Amino acid sequence: MKIESIQLAHYPPRVKINCVKNKNVIQSQELHLPHKCFLPSWQDYLLNHSRILKYYEEKLSYILDLLLQGQNSLNNKQFKLLKQHIPHICQTTSISLSSSHIVSTGYEGNVIISDTQLNNELHFNTQGPTFCSSLQNNYLVIGSLDGFVRVFDLTLRQKFSVQNKEQSPILCCDFKENKLAYGLENGQAVVYDIEDKQYVKLQQHAQEVVQILLLGEYCYTAGFDGQVFRNDLRDLKTTSRLTTGSNSSGKTFQSFNEPILCIKIVNQLMLIASTSEIRIVNLNNGRAKMKINGNNIKCADLAWNGSVLYSDIEQTKVINCEQKIEFECKKSCEHALFLNPGADQNLILVAKGQIMFKTENGSTDVIGNGADVTGIEASRNGLEIVCSRSDGSVEVYTTQ
Repeated sequence: MKIESIQLAHYPPRVKINCVKNKNVIQSQELHLPHKCFLPSWQDYLLNHSRILKYYEEKLSYILDLLLQGQNSLNNKQFKLLKQHIPHICQTTSISLSSSHIVSTGYEGNVIISDTQLNNELHFNTQGPTFCSSLQNNYLVIGSLDGFVRVFDLTLRQKFSVQNKEQSPILCCDFKENKLAYGLENGQAVVYDIEDKQYVKLQQHAQEVVQILLLGEYCYTAGFDGQVFRNDLRDLKTTSRLTTGSNSSGKTFQSFNEPILCIKIVNQLMLIASTSEIRIVNLNNGRAKMKINGNNIKCADLAWNGSVLYSDIEQTKVINCEQKIEFECKKSCEHALFLNPGADQNLILVAKGQIMFKTENGSTDVIGNGADVTGIEASRNGLEIVCSRSDGSVEVYTTQ
C-alpha cells in the first residue's frame, strides 16, 4: 500500500488521497485542510502547501492502514471508519452528536458542523478558544474563553450570542426545551430562555463549574469545590438583563471533600464521580443507592439498568445495581462508556490512543489507533462512535 497522490481541490482547501495496490486505486479519501483564517493569505497557503501535505501524510497513515485492512467483525457487525477529517489546527476541545449532526470545536476557535443526512459541512470561527458544546433539537450551543455563549440554529442556519456579564470563560453548557444553561470559571452558573430572553442566576460555586445539566424544572451544577447544587428554576427570579453577583437560593444536593469530575443523569438516577468516589443518587429522594471507591478515578458512565462503568489508575470495572462485578480488567482507561445506555454488555474503552470494543462474550477488539483521545461519544442507538484526538482529528466509526 502507498499514497500515490495528494491533490489540492477547491477552496476551502481539501486533500484527496488515493491508496494504490498493484497499480489499482482501492481506496480514495477526501480530507479537510486547515481553515484559511490561520494563514495570512492564499499565497501563503500555496507556499506552505508541501509542508501541510507532509503533515497530513504522517498523521493519517494509521487511518489509511485501517481503511485497507478492514475492521474486526463484532457480533455479526463491522466497525468501519465512516469519516475522518482534521478540521482543527490545535486540540479538539469538544464533540457533540445528534441523530442528524456531528459537531466538533477546537482550541483555535474553529467549529465544524457535519450534517450526516445531507452529507455536507458548515465551518465558522469564534475568533478564540472554545471549551464546550451542546447539541439538542437542532440547536448548537458553544461556550468560549471570551465569556460568550453562541447559539446556532441548525435549521435556519442563524447564529446569535449571549454575553456573560461576569466576563469569565464558559467551561460547560447544556440546552433543553429553549433553555440554555452554562457554567463559568469563576463559579457562576446561569440559565437563559432564548424565547422569553430572560436570565436566571443559580447558586454560585466557590470554584469553577465543571458540569451543568438541565432536567425538567431543575438545573444541576457540579463544581471543582466538591459541591453538587440543585436549583429549582420555578423558585428563582428571572431578569431581562444579567447583572453581576451571585444567587444563594440553590440547594446542596450532594457534597464531596474533593473536586467533582463529572455528573450524568440516566432514568432518574444521577452518577456523581469525584477523584476517589462514585455515588449513584436517586433524584426523587436525594439518597445514594450505591457508593464505589476508586484510586484516582479517570472516567465513569451509567447505564439505564443502573450498572456503573468506571476506570481508575489501577483497573476498569462494571458493577451492576446489586453491586456485583460484571466486568473487570487490569487496564487503566482515559475514557470509558457504554456503547448503548440501554444495555450494559458492550463497552467502548480508550487507553493510550487505542479505541477498544468489549463484546458481550468478554473479548476486546481494537477498532482504532492514533494520537491521544481527548473525547469520545456514542449515539443513543449505539451505531456510531465519534472520537476526537489531541492532533485535532475527528473520527466517526459506524457499525452499519
